[in-house]
Amino acid sequence: MKTDNGINQNLKSLNTENTKLDVLALLLHTQKSNVCKLQQKTVGSVSLEKLKKFAEAVGGEFSAQIKLPNGEIVTI
Repeated sequence: MKTDNGINQNLKSLNTENTKLDVLALLLHTQKSNVCKLQQKTVGSVSLEKLKKFAEAVGGEFSAQIKLPNGEIVTI
């Protein structure tokens, strides 16, 4: 994922294979209408848990890191 769009990137753009809404809804344990709404949100406007589930549902992986002032990196 490019970082120039960052948290303003729509979740739909993360779905590079255009997985059908039916499949995403099934994998996310929700309704198609909820997947449509979720895809219109930006990366920065959803919880980390939802972002992780969406990334995995479209075949990706999710990881997050925090860099502390002392330079230590914490993976969450």
